[in-house]
Amino acid sequence: MNGMVDPNDLQILAGSDSVTYWRPEDGLPKAFCSICGGHVWSGVPGEGTVIGVRFGALHGDPGIEPQWRQWLSSAPDWVPIPDDGLPRFSHKREIP
Repeated sequence: MNGMVDPNDLQILAGSDSVTYWRPEDGLPKAFCSICGGHVWSGVPGEGTVIGVRFGALHGDPGIEPQWRQWLSSAPDWVPIPDDGLPRFSHKREIP
């Protein structure tokens, strides 16, 4: 699960020197912790239009609710997707 934020609003409280990027040919750069390998966000702070922060990187409840579900084409069959009325996207949702 990701939280989409403005690239200028991302605050790194600790460990910025441990962040390593992988830059695929398509899509946003992916940021990883070089110590544990955890994927922390996509995008680059201060650049572009959006950063997708991985909720697993947060230390507490971000206080927001889901607005859509995407990449449903790659969801495993054994994990049911809630029928919660949110918009669904088979692949990537284009962020305006």
